[in-house]
Amino acid sequence: MTSRQRRSGGAGRPLDRGAAPLRGEGTPRIRHRPQDDGSTQGDGSTTNDGATGPADPTEPGVPDDAPLPPTHFVRALASGGGDGSIADAWTFEEALAAAVAGDVVEIGAGVYAVVPENRFARMQPANSGSEDAPIVFQAENRAISTPDAEARSIVVARAGTGSLIGVDEENYIVFDGLDVRIDPAGTYVTTSEGSLVSIWHSRHVAFQYGIVDCGNQPISGTDNWGALFSQENAFLRVHHNHFINHAGTRENHSVIQVYDTQDTSIYRNTIEGCHEAIWFKGEHAPPAT
Repeated sequence: MTSRQRRSGGAGRPLDRGAAPLRGEGTPRIRHRPQDDGSTQGDGSTTNDGATGPADPTEPGVPDDAPLPPTHFVRALASGGGDGSIADAWTFEEALAAAVAGDVVEIGAGVYAVVPENRFARMQPANSGSEDAPIVFQAENRAISTPDAEARSIVVARAGTGSLIGVDEENYIVFDGLDVRIDPAGTYVTTSEGSLVSIWHSRHVAFQYGIVDCGNQPISGTDNWGALFSQENAFLRVHHNHFINHAGTRENHSVIQVYDTQDTSIYRNTIEGCHEAIWFKGEHAPPAT
């Protein structure tokens, strides 16, 4: 499988080079906003309140934004063939294939089992949103503020290897409030560059208000396995998430790994139970302008 090959059933599309101009050359432009709320917790966890780019309130996925009214619905028990209405909901896979710019897809509470195959996310949208109309995949109840796991929208790997959910070559996508995890009782194994949330070759993607639980899974791959991996992206937003139980033992097994990604904001995330929190690297060529 080539490095740009997508999941089965999805046709790769070239990155929209005209979506937004990239700034800077070489390694990613990094700016840091000092923490203001005490980053170290009493239990050894950390809360990230820094940013590697401007927190632009016009961006999809700004902090403290309220959930949006849904236009379509996904339910864990949907049998397939629905129209996305609340009475005849889509499966998660159908929503990812069908959603277009401006759609807000509510992902109902329940368990969505995924069998990943490689470094590119098994669950990823087939279309891009737009600057004024991103595509939003929004949990019925945001995981970060829902103590009852049964009320969350849980994307779980019980078998397979590689990445569960994310984006490749699509722009203006928001994942809001999902619980993404490994089932420690399953047969899933890690692989190089196969993080639970995987974002490649895209612009204006947000992952927000979620929980990512790595289940203390032993890391069998030698390189780049984390809770969230980003490579060759721009205008990435990762905020208000809880990352837990990551068993990495080296810098490129960090919880959040950011390679060749420009104009990125990572803020107000809680990271606990890990060896390395955030890893930035820019040795490859950045996305072309």
